[in-house]
Formats: sequence, structure tokens, C-alpha cells
Amino acid sequence: MQRAPLPRAHARTQTHVEAYVSVNRCLDTADTTIGRFYAASMYFDITEEIEKGLEKIDQMLEFTKGNGLIVAVDSNARSAAWHDLKTDKSGKTMEEFIVNKNLYIMNEESDRTTFHNAQGKSNIELTIVNTQILQALTNWEIYEEDSCSDHSIIIFCIGHHRKQDRQQHNYGIRYVINEQTLSRFERNLIASVATNFQKGKVTDIQRLYNELATQAKETCDIEKVVDKLQEAITTACNNSFRNAETNQKWTKCKSVPRWTQELTIKRKRLNALRRLSKNTYRRAEGDP
Repeated sequence: MQRAPLPRAHARTQTHVEAYVSVNRCLDTADTTIGRFYAASMYFDITEEIEKGLEKIDQMLEFTKGNGLIVAVDSNARSAAWHDLKTDKSGKTMEEFIVNKNLYIMNEESDRTTFHNAQGKSNIELTIVNTQILQALTNWEIYEEDSCSDHSIIIFCIGHHRKQDRQQHNYGIRYVINEQTLSRFERNLIASVATNFQKGKVTDIQRLYNELATQAKETCDIEKVVDKLQEAITTACNNSFRNAETNQKWTKCKSVPRWTQELTIKRKRLNALRRLSKNTYRRAEGDP
């Protein structure tokens, strides 16, 4: 039986384990302090259509319904969605499957890659989870220790947070915020959005929101809409807040103090939907 090696995981006490084995699949279940979850290790044969492997994941989703599911898969599929340098046909198919099934890719950007050999390197190993265990899996990374194969070791935490010792610089713009400036920001944001989207003077905020929501749903270029909104937010911030004095101090763990795990999850979901929308539009236009 060929299958990808299961990543190393740090979990709380495990009291019960069962195994379900079939061709190219090994599905284990564990009862832990975060509840029951299933873990699958898979290998997608590069000589076969990727749909065969995705069908097995679909069967797992049906079997494990209501419980957490972690799938560690050697997908032989490449996509910028999991930080590869290119996106191939299999990668596009897998992107659509992951979005349509409400799954999440836990891979983080890294200087290292999940696969490397004499011909090159790529990120074809994926760690995929469902909503039930999404917030319990943290600190995903490609381990620097040699795995004695052409596949890298992937480690992550389940059920508890591991202290991060990494430090990073924060060179971004930071603002001084208080209740008074927040009220000003709200007014400036409405004005900036109305200007960028050519809505004129706004008298009905709810109407503006509804018009923008409709425009976002109907547009064929979601990237342009996102860029306009980002520009409006930046303009509103610059017109509302005073810039904090920036010095190049070391900051631990987070470069943005108010950033949370929930925001990271939403960002992953947004990026996946944006890529799916862009690929769908390109195919409609006849691009490969």
C-alpha cells in the first residue's frame, strides 16, 4: 500500500484508536481532550487522474461527518494556493474541490519545500482539515530536520498552542487609535468607498452596502474590487489616524497585535475563494 507518511503532530492524551485501511488509504481516529478527530494519510498516484483520490477524500468526509478530519496527502498537484511556484491542472482541480467541500489548507509559506529531489523542488504535500478541527491545528511548519527521503517532515500542534520563539521585524505602518479617531475613521471610510466605487455623495449607508455587495457578486474581476476596497481603507486610515512612531524593534510572534487565529482562518478562506473565482473567469474566457 502506497501512502504519504503521516506528519508529526503534538497532541493531548490519546485514549482510543481505531484504524480503517483500504487501498492507498489509512484512516485513524482518536479521542482526545479536544474531542474525536480522524487522521488520514494518502498518496495520489501521479499516473492516475486526481479525481480518483478526491473521491476517496469525499468518502472520508461522509464517513467522519460531525467529527474533525485531518488529511495529510502527497497530492502530486501544484498550486500557488499552497505556496508552489506554479499551478498545474491537477492543482486547479484540487483547489476547486477544497473550496466546494469547505475544507482548509493549513500549509504556510516557508523557505523550505515539502518535496525536493535532483530534478527540482515543489510543495505537493498538503495538510487539509475540515471546520471541526480547524482552530485546534496550529503552528504548521516544514521541519528543518532531514527526513532521509525526498519528502520533508511536516509538524504541527493539535489541541494546544506551542510557544513560538521566532522573532520578526515589524516595518508596517502603525496607527494611534482611540474612540474619537474611530468615529472619524468610519466617516472617512464611507466617503473613500463611495469615491473609489463612484457612488457620489452617500446619504443612505445601507443602500451603499447593498450596492457594493451586488457589485462584488456580479463582477468578473473580483481582484479589482478587492484592490479598490483596500485602497479605500488605506486612504481612510491615513485621513483618520496619526501614524505611530516606527522604530525597527524586534517583536515576538505577531507583527499585528490585533491579529487572531480567526482572522487567519478567514484570510485563508478568502484567498481560496478569490483564486477559484479567478480560475473560473479565465476558463469562461477560454484561457487554459
